[in-house]
Amino acid sequence: MLYTSPNLLRTDSHDLETMLINSPAFNKVLAEFGSEEKIAQFNRDVRLVLLETGMSVGYLLWISKSDGLNLTLKGITFSKFIDEQTLQIDELKLIQEIKNKSQAYSLKDEDLRQQLNSKKSNNHDPWQICCGHHLVEILSFGLRKVLGSNKATDVEPNSLERSLRLAYEEIYFRQTQLYLDIRKWESNNQPFRVLRNDT
Repeated sequence: MLYTSPNLLRTDSHDLETMLINSPAFNKVLAEFGSEEKIAQFNRDVRLVLLETGMSVGYLLWISKSDGLNLTLKGITFSKFIDEQTLQIDELKLIQEIKNKSQAYSLKDEDLRQQLNSKKSNNHDPWQICCGHHLVEILSFGLRKVLGSNKATDVEPNSLERSLRLAYEEIYFRQTQLYLDIRKWESNNQPFRVLRNDT
């Protein structure tokens, strides 16, 4: 069910992290932690690859919630189902990893795969399907080998998310729908202020 309230404002995409990744802050972080040479050899738009890979995980989370499957995605090991050279996902291995984490052995792989394919065929907005934390996990994995030469500890997801937040400039925020919605809320709820006047 979709809850609406004039006091509830939504992020432009799925969550804060997807907003950060969909901004120029992502390019700064990629340039800082990635290898220019490796990224050139990869020869694909890194942001699009993250989205394509992350969508399968996002759809499985959606299936779990809508069907009440209670699947656990927290703590899944992305290296078990993502190719370290291409960052492509092996959906069967993903399903098996989630089933193992969730101890949901009675679920049939083929059933989940069919549901996944059915959801994927509906052309939903990838920025709404993908969870930002998952995209950062995939980025972290890529920055260790195919996109960079970092130690796992140097590109740990929490520190990458921190770097994305630090790289996110005020000007990027001003270009979002969320910014416009906050300003509109302020004008409808004077004298309350959420943002500084100079923002």
